[in-house]
Amino acid sequence: MSPSANGITVNDAPLRLGTSLHIYLETGEALDFWPMKIISCLELGGACSQAFRGSSFEEVASQSQQHGAEMAAMADQPHLDAMSEMMTILESGHVQEWMDAKMEFFALLPDDGQ
Repeated sequence: MSPSANGITVNDAPLRLGTSLHIYLETGEALDFWPMKIISCLELGGACSQAFRGSSFEEVASQSQQHGAEMAAMADQPHLDAMSEMMTILESGHVQEWMDAKMEFFALLPDDGQ
């Protein structure tokens, strides 16, 4: 295992997001390591710096949706405004372009190193 420009390489192959690395301990126990990324509510189109951590876009999107529901329940105006902007995107028929851009942004984020 060695560092590379894109992160970690194993046997000269880059370890990509969504790919687990199996680490075997002397006891024979196997541990799985999944590269994780961090993205903020604001970076996902929200209104705050709340961080979401996950190994896939779907994982952080789920956390973001839960956060959005909590903020809506609290009637947090900045989040309600962000949700209104999202509704505009949905109604315009451009949601797939928006999703593709957010997924590409997430893919380009560095692993968080934890």
